[in-house]
Amino acid sequence: MTDISFYQVMNATPASVDATLPALLNKALKSGKNVVVKCPSVERMERLDEALWTFKEDSFLPHGTQADKLAEKQPIYLTTEDENPNGAEILVVISGATSADFSSYERVMDMFEASDIQKQNARKRWKDLKSKGYPLAYFAHKDGKWSKEA
Repeated sequence: MTDISFYQVMNATPASVDATLPALLNKALKSGKNVVVKCPSVERMERLDEALWTFKEDSFLPHGTQADKLAEKQPIYLTTEDENPNGAEILVVISGATSADFSSYERVMDMFEASDIQKQNARKRWKDLKSKGYPLAYFAHKDGKWSKEA
């Protein structure tokens, strides 16, 4: 069964998710896993696409979108759809994006901001997944690092 972790960024803006996501993606790549990142909108996907090229002066995270072609060769694939063209083992859904089917993934990471609406929606997703028997974990971003809270 797919392991599901919720990651709450303690700031209430989408930019805070974009700022913390690269470290998690980098860790996934170092483990040899491919990743799909599902975004809530095309605009958000385009912003994240740019951020992953420039998040550090001396490095970038290799990634692509449908517009880049060769989706199956992308270690990180950004999308707004339920798709897994790169055979990813990890699905990251950000800022309230959801997936109707994540059975092909070993792990799902649900990242959300600390706004009231994002927290309420995350609680609903948590309760739904818990009732279905999924193994769940909750992490909060505090003092620049992730802390397991549940």
